[in-house]
Amino acid sequence: YYTSGSTGKPKGIRVRNENVCNLFEFLRVFPYQWSSNEVMLYQCSCSFDHFVVTILWIYIGGVGEIVVVEQGNEKNSQYLCRAMRERNVSVIFFVPSHLMLVYETSDLGVCRSLRLTMTAGEALSKILVEKLKFSGGEQLLIWNLYGPTETTVDVSYFDTSLERQKNKKEMHVAIGKPFPGVQLRIRSDCSLWLCGNQVSSGYIGRDKITKERF
Repeated sequence: YYTSGSTGKPKGIRVRNENVCNLFEFLRVFPYQWSSNEVMLYQCSCSFDHFVVTILWIYIGGVGEIVVVEQGNEKNSQYLCRAMRERNVSVIFFVPSHLMLVYETSDLGVCRSLRLTMTAGEALSKILVEKLKFSGGEQLLIWNLYGPTETTVDVSYFDTSLERQKNKKEMHVAIGKPFPGVQLRIRSDCSLWLCGNQVSSGYIGRDKITKERF
């Protein structure tokens, strides 16, 4: 995989088979009641690391159909909303800022087939969660996934629906619980360390920075 380059030049990551196998094991027991008619929208580039998750879901039988967005329409909110409505899409994955744009510039609320919305790549705001719940209804589950490319896509998940049930007035959005085989540790300096079976073996051709961060 390659990192997004948001903090500089994209870096190649050495991802091992066992890293992907741990991710596969979590997806196999993913705490969501899949149906055989599940339809997922996919609008990201195949170079985006979450593409791996989509492919794995096909193999484990969690998704019955994947609707691939036509090239050039990935940022077209009206097109995306129409595709979701016409194909009865039930599962979507977006970066929060892109999802907010789609919400504000289309009729996302009329896509009543949606059952699960997943976000990752950026902080998910409470405001966006409330907007989605207002338009999608209480049956819509909203999951916040967290994990850098260095730890094989995602390593933790947070169900905002459960949080809303517990704290309706002061709901917050966290990075949630780690996947099996993964540990999230907060050190004395308040930095977050990720440990476990999904941590890759470092950067390709970047020995110095690998020693600093792994």
